[in-house]
Amino acid sequence: MQNDELNQANNQNTNQPNNPSLAPDYNQGYYNPDSQNLAAKDSYNPSMQPTMPANPDPNQAYFPSPYGDYSQSNNAAYTDPNQAQASYSDYTQTTPADSGGTFEEKKSGNKFVLFGAIAALVILIIAAGVLIYLNFFNKPAPAENTSTTSNSSTTNTNTDSANSQTAINNTLTGGTTTPATKARIYNETKTPKNWSKQKFTSAVVDTDGNCIVANVCGDSADTDNDGLTTVEEYNFQTDPLNPDTDNDGISDSDETYVYYSDPVNPDTDIDTYKDGAEIANCYDPIMKEVGKISQTRLTDIATKIGLKPLKEKTKQTLTTATATAIDLSSKGVVSAKCVLPVSPSVSSSTTTPPTSTNTPTTSTTPTNSANTTKPSAN
Repeated sequence: MQNDELNQANNQNTNQPNNPSLAPDYNQGYYNPDSQNLAAKDSYNPSMQPTMPANPDPNQAYFPSPYGDYSQSNNAAYTDPNQAQASYSDYTQTTPADSGGTFEEKKSGNKFVLFGAIAALVILIIAAGVLIYLNFFNKPAPAENTSTTSNSSTTNTNTDSANSQTAINNTLTGGTTTPATKARIYNETKTPKNWSKQKFTSAVVDTDGNCIVANVCGDSADTDNDGLTTVEEYNFQTDPLNPDTDNDGISDSDETYVYYSDPVNPDTDIDTYKDGAEIANCYDPIMKEVGKISQTRLTDIATKIGLKPLKEKTKQTLTTATATAIDLSSKGVVSAKCVLPVSPSVSSSTTTPPTSTNTPTTSTTPTNSANTTKPSAN
């Protein structure tokens, strides 16, 4: 039986026509001997067979399939994946003129923003460093109120004023050791504003301490007529509105530049007698001496008066003590009180020596011991 079936199959294959359209379907995965003969097509159309192009592309494979080359597609849905779709356009390309003309954004713009931010940060760091240096490392040391006296000059620093200072000629106040020289506190050439506000009224000084009436509060003014200018009153810390700050009978300028006494201390030598009382009675106000003022000092006082005449307050005190016009203009003391009293001496023509009963009990030679008592304190 099995042999009969095989023979029948062979006969069928042998009797197949040569018409290609009647050929068995070789698209089947295997040959089915039970399959029926393919029906013959109405006609055979050679144009249905694929043909090779006249000028084939050597880089493109030829597919004889009736479905064409699958590497080429006419379907818009299967676009080249290497080409970006319209919704993800390349922002590095300029927008076409007919697309609306929106702004152009470039990828390199982010780099410029980053570099700008870094540069700004560097500038801020440098500026902060400069500020720290100026505030902490370059700050001037705070000034202090000091007074340094030397043989040639005195240098003073005042926190209330940043004015320039000049060297002081101490010979004007009797040298480096006199009370007048030591009485100088500052050495300013400009009157500090704060001090002017304290000493003068608002009629001559504004709210900032600026002098608005120069002949009253200006640096070179002498409102109280005591011989000291306004800036000198500040340097010696005397009262610019009081000619005799310590009320001892001697004007501030005469104490400073004539007698070398302390213009803010009524008893310079601290011997319980005021300076004015000592001068009026021909005693030196800067020494605790037991005798009259020395001739050297009298000569120096007379020299100073020739350069800087006595002021009114001093003249009043000496006049009350019976000073003459010459005393006031050239001596500076009551000269009559500078002469020591002389005891009567025995006439040299007398040949008879004095008896014991006529012998004086004290020496006839004038000495300072006869004038050891200072004037009573006023």
